[in-house]
Amino acid sequence: MASWSWRLEALRQLLSYVAAALLAVTLPLHLLEHVPVDWLRQPPKPWVLWTVLLAAGFHGLNGLRSILLERVHGRRGRAVVETLFWILLALVVAVGATGLAKAIGW
Repeated sequence: MASWSWRLEALRQLLSYVAAALLAVTLPLHLLEHVPVDWLRQPPKPWVLWTVLLAAGFHGLNGLRSILLERVHGRRGRAVVETLFWILLALVVAVGATGLAKAIGW
């Protein structure tokens, strides 16, 4: 019976990571779902869309970070989650800032 317990725990942990990854995708979509109806009639300027995209990306990453921090224990696990969060956040900000700069015309 002991041999099954670690397999079940590994499966449960794998499923929680899959759920966290799905939430990282759906949280930004949830934020974008609340876009005003006026934007559908007359689309906003591209810099507004890039700003909303940056906020949505941060919202999704922060949700993923919170879920993973609930799952890990110990200093090393927390350090790995925090490091991955800041690396991914820097990547999202770099892509978003580049798009924002191009949209503004810098």
